[in-house]
Amino acid sequence: LSFVAETPGAMAKKKKDAPSNTLRYVAYAGIAAAAVFLNFWLPQSGLLDDASTPKPAKKATPTTTAKPPKPAAEKPKAAEETKKDSKGWKIGEQQDFIGELIKLTQRLETDGDSPQVKAEINAELVSIEKRVDEAAKKSGEDKTVEQQRALIEMIRSAMNDGQFAEDDKELEEKFGLHTYSSATFWEDSYKQGNYGDEYEWYVGYQSPTVEGITLQDLLKKSMPPESGASLMLGCGNSPLGGDLYDDGWRDITNADISETVINTMKDRFESAGKPMKWVVADCTSLSEDWAGGYGSVVEKGLMDALFSGTGSAVEPTLKEVHRVLKPGGTFVSVTHAGNRKDLLERHVGTCEVQPLTAKDKKKKKARPGEKEDSGAVFAYVCTKGT
Repeated sequence: LSFVAETPGAMAKKKKDAPSNTLRYVAYAGIAAAAVFLNFWLPQSGLLDDASTPKPAKKATPTTTAKPPKPAAEKPKAAEETKKDSKGWKIGEQQDFIGELIKLTQRLETDGDSPQVKAEINAELVSIEKRVDEAAKKSGEDKTVEQQRALIEMIRSAMNDGQFAEDDKELEEKFGLHTYSSATFWEDSYKQGNYGDEYEWYVGYQSPTVEGITLQDLLKKSMPPESGASLMLGCGNSPLGGDLYDDGWRDITNADISETVINTMKDRFESAGKPMKWVVADCTSLSEDWAGGYGSVVEKGLMDALFSGTGSAVEPTLKEVHRVLKPGGTFVSVTHAGNRKDLLERHVGTCEVQPLTAKDKKKKKARPGEKEDSGAVFAYVCTKGT
């Protein structure tokens, strides 16, 4: 998602300002390849159990201490390179596949007008396709293979400007690509349990940060419980709604496009005696009854996810956020993007930016307006006009 956040607005600009089709496909390839790696392959590989792999943000508690990482010697490089997942794919093979595709798309963007370059790229794609076919014979036609084929076809199609997908639905229908903006991606992910019992994006509610301010501090100041009903947009299986409930908020609506995760979380929190609203909803088309009904709307990673496809869902979502907020209401957007202020101010209201980087993610302070590495986190606090 940090890759997505590094191209803010590029996918959602008006057509007259839009980048070339091939540049859009460069972004698609990188993001969709990451989706293949993270959603379909990595959860099966066993690497998520390794101490060196980044874990979702966790709530800080006074009695909890971090376990020391395993010594590097316990996992030699040679063993890592040859380890396979349950479908027979080697780690090195997956890395090579993603790397080759990104190099091809970059070359297509810079030299794609040359017939010779196009022929060379197509030859490379044919070679990669053969390797995928050979692997499929051994492992079977699983979702990893399905998405790999779709990526290859997408890059091949990028050499023809007439094959551009205008929105995320068309991207999925034409190429079968499920990026982080795809409802299919998230429903499949939660059905398969790829994000565990709970997963907190970027920074936990009470996680210590480099800047010395916690998400808890920021939310209490910008949208206190008495400010009105709160909407957790794209809630997933984050514990944030429950954290807010424990801290005094009561009128909380948790909304997500995945029916599976909504049903699971509703059962979990109702069993825990924390009655909140749980709603299956499309962020681009929220209930008409919600107009002006919320004192605050919070999202963590949703905007980054929407940028991962064509970006067609970004502006409709921000318009819906503006519509459901009451005058003077607060929108909090937690993201990897440090330069999204202008976009949010155009659609929601006046915004302030607060770097909010978990200490275990980044050592130096993040600076708004600059591109940062994947550890940088920013919280935008936007106020709708009265």
